[in-house]
Amino acid sequence: MEPETRLEGNYELEFGEFYRALRWYTWRRYWWLYCILIFFVTLSLLGSVLRRDNDLQSQGHFANMEAVVIPVLLAVLFYWSVYRGARRQFNTNSSLREKRHFVISEGGLESSSSSSAGKLAWTLFHKVVETPEMFFFFTSSVGFIVLPKRSLAGGEQVQALRTLIRQTLGGKAKLQKH
Repeated sequence: MEPETRLEGNYELEFGEFYRALRWYTWRRYWWLYCILIFFVTLSLLGSVLRRDNDLQSQGHFANMEAVVIPVLLAVLFYWSVYRGARRQFNTNSSLREKRHFVISEGGLESSSSSSAGKLAWTLFHKVVETPEMFFFFTSSVGFIVLPKRSLAGGEQVQALRTLIRQTLGGKAKLQKH
């Protein structure tokens, strides 16, 4: 009988990690919207170039500037709104800033801080996604728990966690290849 895998550690989520997590999630959820935006901006640019060739003398140098300015403003708005939302959440939700202790085993994920504690069995996870900096444990299509990789004791524990996730979740695991 193999010994039970048990990974344990502590971390305090930093704002930068929280912001990157929300930015990653927002991009993953709304990438299609940006593809549509790029398509229409390209179409608009093409149309403005064709119009400019036909009517070059009547327009000024900056006549078609909106085709460039609008997409740039929309991109800035996207990043600013995600940053603003992350800052607001991080500042108002004290549980995000607390030092957290976790234990991950075949039984699931246990997490505790000074204000909360809980245990989630593997069957409650919708999926787990790994990025270069963190693991996202999704409890639904929109709710997730962030576990920074820095909270694990090194590459050996990261690999042990990947193995445990694959064993317990199978196809629900979207992990990096190592």
